Amino acid sequence: MAREYSLTFRDAIEADATDQIPVILVTITHPDIAEPIRLSTDPTMRLSVDPLRYGTVSRGETFLFVPMVARLPDETDEAPLSTELRLANLDAAMVKALRQSTRPASATLEMVLAASPDLDEESVTGLKVWSAEADLDEISLSLARQSRDGEPWPCDRMTASAFPGLFR
Repeated sequence: MAREYSLTFRDAIEADATDQIPVILVTITHPDIAEPIRLSTDPTMRLSVDPLRYGTVSRGETFLFVPMVARLPDETDEAPLSTELRLANLDAAMVKALRQSTRPASATLEMVLAASPDLDEESVTGLKVWSAEADLDEISLSLARQSRDGEPWPCDRMTASAFPGLFR
């Protein structure tokens, strides 16, 4: 299926130089945390002075700017959709939270323009954080969708108790 982007977004991601800034918004949720973690790849606007914080406001939600490298998701016939995020390690609490969790977090990536953050050009949902590595400089998160290769087909066994209409 071909992706359809607005003309402005296509120009922004394909141009050598432009005043339109593509932004990736990251939302990370986990059963152990009360509020989702919302991060932005762009310091679109100043959110507060003390402490000094920048971020992007999109559809009423605030995404904090964190210096990060976000690789756009790719999907091949051989592997499920996957991507990688490398965040600047700004706080020891971030590493502590990664090490305390035993279950994978869920993530959503949204691509918008800084000038129109409410217009979602593309969303990638259903991602799980499969691995997280941290050092003194950065935190690296590997995100992927679960492979459907292990799913049985059909999903249920065709037995008389499960599908009585088949056995008349």
